[in-house]
Amino acid sequence: MNFRIIFLYVTEINGVRQGGILLHFYFICFDELSLILQSKNIGCRLGNMIINHLLFADDAAVFAPSANGLQELLGLCSNFAISHNVVFNASKSQCLIVKSKYALISYPSFHLSEASFP
Repeated sequence: MNFRIIFLYVTEINGVRQGGILLHFYFICFDELSLILQSKNIGCRLGNMIINHLLFADDAAVFAPSANGLQELLGLCSNFAISHNVVFNASKSQCLIVKSKYALISYPSFHLSEASFP
């Protein structure tokens, strides 16, 4: 059985229902994405750890202390999507920018799998 074909079918046609028998394919696939993101020294420091993502089933939260860092992590996610036939839905993606009240900030546009979102 070709894992990529099964995953592509599940992602584009049916999706995976909560508790569905194919849900473990997400965990197998996204474990690799987690390792890729962990290999980068980009993220938010918590003590002596760097955290740049949280994954749960088919949901992902990716975060970084800078716009450039976040775009680099999103680029890794985009490359992962291409190589694993995964579709990230940028229309359901959101960006939250936290700043100090004294910081001047421009609101960059981020790109994920050739789609952009604010």
